[in-house]
Amino acid sequence: MSHGKQDLTCMKTLDKDKNDKINKYAIKRIFPTINASFIFVEMLILRYLGGENGVTKLIQGYRSEGQVSLVFNYQKSQPFQTLLNDMNIIEVKHYMWCMMRAVEHLSKKGVMHRDIKPANFLYNRVAKSGLLIDFGLSELMVDRDYRPH
Repeated sequence: MSHGKQDLTCMKTLDKDKNDKINKYAIKRIFPTINASFIFVEMLILRYLGGENGVTKLIQGYRSEGQVSLVFNYQKSQPFQTLLNDMNIIEVKHYMWCMMRAVEHLSKKGVMHRDIKPANFLYNRVAKSGLLIDFGLSELMVDRDYRPH
């Protein structure tokens, strides 16, 4: 479980697939004090990005008793400080490649994350995969005709 200034994220097991594999999801519970328009923009941007190229995929959003929650696929990871102390140079290069791949995807889609930091990049050393998360401060860059840039 992690805790940011605007949300609380936890992992839940919600269902099984057709092969009885347990599916795990990360649920981001957004504090009720956050403006609804910011939550809506985050959801729109995540849908627009499509969960591709190292960007987390929004599965669903819902509201219950006045609190909005966003559901994502779960990504196993370790705290950045643990990774930093244990990774060799090859792993560091792959970590950075995964992160830059996600940043490039955002750039091509005209999205500015505005909060890229180690806590917002989940890296799984075993699977050698990373996910950029937390698009709560992100913005879509548009041209004069309001088309993605």
